[in-house]
Amino acid sequence: MTPGFSRGLAIVDVRKIIEMTSAEPMTRDPVQIRSVADIPDAIAHGMENGGLLLSESNLSPEFFILRSGLAGEVMQKFVNYGIPLAIIVASPEDHGERFCELVREHRNHPTVRFFASETEGREWLAARF
Repeated sequence: MTPGFSRGLAIVDVRKIIEMTSAEPMTRDPVQIRSVADIPDAIAHGMENGGLLLSESNLSPEFFILRSGLAGEVMQKFVNYGIPLAIIVASPEDHGERFCELVREHRNHPTVRFFASETEGREWLAARF
């Protein structure tokens, strides 16, 4: 990945997963969730593309502090709308025991899952079609 670019991934169809970067012409900025106000844009992007893959760099630090409620708000919206969400967190233990519990609880969730690698997240999203 080019230094200075963050990325968000979206499923377009079963054959193609596109990578959204600010360097791509004619695409909007990568999905960023920095507050509850960003959730509607993420939902819209997920609906348009059949799913969404977010990396840690696409999420604010508050997402990983469960008492902030941001992670719960994001995940509940994606569940309510039935939009697949793959969240890439290489080392959940870096975010505390409660966050590790959340990751374990979502190991087999039908809509929202955490993955250690981008490849795993992409494969799961692609298999949903």
